[in-house]
Amino acid sequence: MSKPRVAVTMGDPAGVGPEIILKAVHALQGRMAAGELALAVTGGAAIFARTAATLGIANPLRPLAPGERLADVTEPCLVEVGSGSDAVATSEVSAAA
Repeated sequence: MSKPRVAVTMGDPAGVGPEIILKAVHALQGRMAAGELALAVTGGAAIFARTAATLGIANPLRPLAPGERLADVTEPCLVEVGSGSDAVATSEVSAAA
């Protein structure tokens, strides 16, 4: 049986999605390391880096390399989408989000 492959979208860059995703990835790292689960996340790298720093944890998401296939990923990876999302402030009402 093949391992489950899960893709998760970041959602609102100023919302709780990035925090929930990073905490879930940390909680699931053992299963991913054991080959029981593959995880891909879509969103902005700068948002996840800033959120990880705010939480005081390492950012476990590795950017997907050009030409790399999601089917070959063995660690949590980030599929970068959008641009300029690093300028969105969290915990503030903003039309930029």
